[in-house]
Amino acid sequence: MVWQLAPGTARAANPTALEFPIFSDPGRYASAAPNRIGTISAAAQKIIELAQPFNRPESATDPLWQLHTLSNIDKHRRLHVGDASLEAVTIDVRGTRLQTMWRAAPPALRAQRGMPVARIAEAELRRFGQLATVRYQPSFFLTVAFEDSGDVTGEGVIGTLRRIRERVADVLGQLDPCVALV
Repeated sequence: MVWQLAPGTARAANPTALEFPIFSDPGRYASAAPNRIGTISAAAQKIIELAQPFNRPESATDPLWQLHTLSNIDKHRRLHVGDASLEAVTIDVRGTRLQTMWRAAPPALRAQRGMPVARIAEAELRRFGQLATVRYQPSFFLTVAFEDSGDVTGEGVIGTLRRIRERVADVLGQLDPCVALV
């Protein structure tokens, strides 16, 4: 988008300097942004500044910052690795005396073959009736999560990418009217 917003002379003079800056620190933004967006309209520069992660209370969870983090890891370190991650456990227990459902959302945890995901004490099950009549049905929700990926480690891949897409679309929508001015 910055490329589209820049005048042709700026594109020809220094094409690799034009980019959409993403910063979590306002000081670093102030020093770097003029080299990246200084040739575009003041209105577009203001939209880009207001979109910066440092304007949010938790910049590390801002989808633009997550995009920045993932992009830099991709470019400078390695491809992102995702693992099956246990996201939630539900156990439906029914007996002659009681019936209940337990839900737990453990911390992001790499799923491994044979790992225990829940334990119920025998004494707890006896509250529901004779053990022979107690029925329990566990169910698990697994997701693919980022592993060793900076601020998005442990985050679900699909949800993170969806939030990034929505945030980028929002910023591009704000900048779209500025393209007509170029």
